[in-house]
Amino acid sequence: MSASQRRKGHSWERAVASLMREVFPGENVRRGQQGMGAVEADVVTPLVWLECKVGKVLHYEAALLQAALDSINSGRWPVAVLKKDRARPVVMLYLDDFAELLAAHWQEVRPR
Repeated sequence: MSASQRRKGHSWERAVASLMREVFPGENVRRGQQGMGAVEADVVTPLVWLECKVGKVLHYEAALLQAALDSINSGRWPVAVLKKDRARPVVMLYLDDFAELLAAHWQEVRPR
């Protein structure tokens, strides 16, 4: 991986972390520490395990699988946050996790 690719990836992680700080105000949302045997999400949040990828060619399934494997004992939903060059960012998660998130949200907002 070239230095420019690393900078691009770090910049993307910072952008995602900034957005997640708005989503989780008051929480310790930050870029995760990588290397030296540490396993942290690319962006650490209290609810989801975020694996961030940016570039011309993205391997969507591999990114989600990495998030799933790394998050096994975290209690957080694995989510891949992907941005193809010059495209709108997307998130990818497993259908059962998505259904669980929607059900939890619906319990909070549904009309009574």
